[in-house]
Amino acid sequence: MASRMKVDVVEVIGNKKEFEYELDMKVQELNRSEIINISIAVSETNRGTRYTAAILHRYDDAWWK
Repeated sequence: MASRMKVDVVEVIGNKKEFEYELDMKVQELNRSEIINISIAVSETNRGTRYTAAILHRYDDAWWK
């Protein structure tokens, strides 16, 4: 079976602690996948600080139809 790549995005507007918690939960959810890369970006908005993470991982549970 060929493996595919998938990107999951975690986005939190708030504080860094909330973002770290959400990111940790997402990584635990992907414990059966091989995580290739995690890219993190921080930006300021008029609603607060936006933390965004893109998690690139192998997605082996998918079957081609």
